[in-house]
Amino acid sequence: MHLLTPRPQTPRNRPPHPLCLALPPLALNGVRVLVAEDNATNQIITRTMLQRAGAKVDMVENGELAVSMVRRFAYDALLMDVQMPGMDGLAATRAIRQDEAAEQAPRRLHIIGLTAGAGAEIGEECRSAGMDFHLSKPANRETVVGAILRCLHPTPA
Repeated sequence: MHLLTPRPQTPRNRPPHPLCLALPPLALNGVRVLVAEDNATNQIITRTMLQRAGAKVDMVENGELAVSMVRRFAYDALLMDVQMPGMDGLAATRAIRQDEAAEQAPRRLHIIGLTAGAGAEIGEECRSAGMDFHLSKPANRETVVGAILRCLHPTPA
């Protein structure tokens, strides 16, 4: 007889955030999101997904532009591709976190990494750089919107 033991909860298998159980069409109504993504197809998909959820979306294609936009405008969340040419998502996240520390920013930008890779090493690299979450591509609407909602409305662990 084989006993099934429950898997430990990780960001990938924990129960969904209560706000994600039934995502209303405008779950991100008015939320300002910056997306840093170098792939044109992924840009279109991500922009459409977020706009349909009600978010106000700005798009850039590399880490340098992401850092520049964060310095100029206030965002609620940043979806950051981890692997981009030039300044990658990890370096850009470190630069943003350094800016926040130097300015003693009153609030921390929520940064969610998007990566084609999977595994513990990628997750650790993202956390070390200062990302709040990382998602594997391709990510569906519920996963992306859910991660943003989780950042904006955290629940006790």
